[in-house]
Amino acid sequence: MKPMKRLFVFTLIALAIAALTLPVFALSRSLPEPEIHFPKGYDTNRADQIHAALRSDKFKYLGGLVSYWEPEWGTILVYDGDAGTLTTFLGKLNEIKGVAVRVMFSNDLSKETGGALQAGSWWVKYSHTAPDTITVRINLAAKTLGGEKFELRLPKERSSAVTSEEEARFVTAVRKAFEARDASALDALTCWDRVPQKSKENTQRGYTGLIGEKTCVFEFKLAEPDLKFVGHDQTEDGVTYRANLPITKQLEVTCRDKADKKILLVISYPVGEKDGQLFLLGSAPVK
Repeated sequence: MKPMKRLFVFTLIALAIAALTLPVFALSRSLPEPEIHFPKGYDTNRADQIHAALRSDKFKYLGGLVSYWEPEWGTILVYDGDAGTLTTFLGKLNEIKGVAVRVMFSNDLSKETGGALQAGSWWVKYSHTAPDTITVRINLAAKTLGGEKFELRLPKERSSAVTSEEEARFVTAVRKAFEARDASALDALTCWDRVPQKSKENTQRGYTGLIGEKTCVFEFKLAEPDLKFVGHDQTEDGVTYRANLPITKQLEVTCRDKADKKILLVISYPVGEKDGQLFLLGSAPVK
């Protein structure tokens, strides 16, 4: 081979190797510290509380991964520790208002890593499709948890920050709104976080129509939620909608005929709590 041709071939090879080493868009990235990529518009106060719990120096973090696949945008965080530390960890998460902690078990997380993560003692999993849920997946094969002697003590049920006085205030405010036929007062009692404008307008029209009904006498009751009625998801144009806060109560509005007092209609509205106050809830996209 002539010198010029040999130089040309070597140059092509060098360019090909360089091309292989150029950075490409990653569909996932490693997380050197505990981090969750929350959905746009997510409650920043709640996000800060979650990160504070995950980053506590009480817990040994082994690494993590966030995936940029829609719609999940899934996050996995790996921790190491014994059963007592795990109980404390669950307790910290359980203290955060508006967050549901789901516990699952794996016989051996090392078989689920795909080589990208350590097995650890437990994983934290988060997805945009369930933005107010944190899943803790426990590795039953972890020696740090004690093997067959592993005993998990679940934290006590989180007590509601809402007082009986707040419940009375909320029902009184609803009653006054109906007595004054003031739909804007119901609007002020509603949490509109992440609710699209179209959905908000539909809900407001519903308030106006109901509160303007003059043939009814209204009764109000704050009750434990029946999720078959107030907790189901709705799908519109391929988008799934869900209450924009965890449902802790339901407001039952009973409409009786003015003349004979017969019940004409009963409507149940989902109610949630935020910063110690009760709110009627709107519907927001799940992802």
